[in-house]
Amino acid sequence: MNVLINLVAVLALLVASFGQPTTVSAGDVRKTEWQGVEAFFSNTDPSGCIVTQVGVFARDDMRHEPPEPGTTESLLALSIYQVNDCTGEQLLFAEGYTWLDEGDLQISKKLQSATLNATVNLEDLGATPNFDVDVDLTWTANEPAARSSSHSHLDQRGCKIISHWRGMSRFADVSGTVSVGTTNFTPETGSGSIFAGRGSDLFIGCE
Repeated sequence: MNVLINLVAVLALLVASFGQPTTVSAGDVRKTEWQGVEAFFSNTDPSGCIVTQVGVFARDDMRHEPPEPGTTESLLALSIYQVNDCTGEQLLFAEGYTWLDEGDLQISKKLQSATLNATVNLEDLGATPNFDVDVDLTWTANEPAARSSSHSHLDQRGCKIISHWRGMSRFADVSGTVSVGTTNFTPETGSGSIFAGRGSDLFIGCE
């Protein structure tokens, strides 16, 4: 099982839930800026049996729907999967998310580096009670930024939505700890990315 499959599904629902406007009407405009990080770790213990995978995703979303004041929401989602490959026994499959406080996620202007410091409560899909995990990670970009953009028109029963967005991302090495007490689930460097972007949506005839 790849921990990222389940993590991405959870994130898609969460981002969709806080990324949508509450109400729209003719001529409404929504502007959005975002920045975030993602990471994946995989390691095997010295016995060659215990395999641990960790997935991390954190994102700041800043939305402005004139004339309303802008809002900012920050989210961290974390998933840990651990299995004994020698016996086939699943030892841990836990996931959870938390809203971040200001300053928990720090990203440099040119996406050269990022840091994440937070605590998230995870639910084990087995019988283990929920537990808190401390996240202290650093991203260091290892490639130039890649840029992308999109422009789309959507017309549904007279409601037209015109969307524009552009963004950039950089692949990065990820180091630090995802830990419970003295147990560190990320003893080796992981891989990930740092990303940022901005976009706008114009709603015409949408009541």
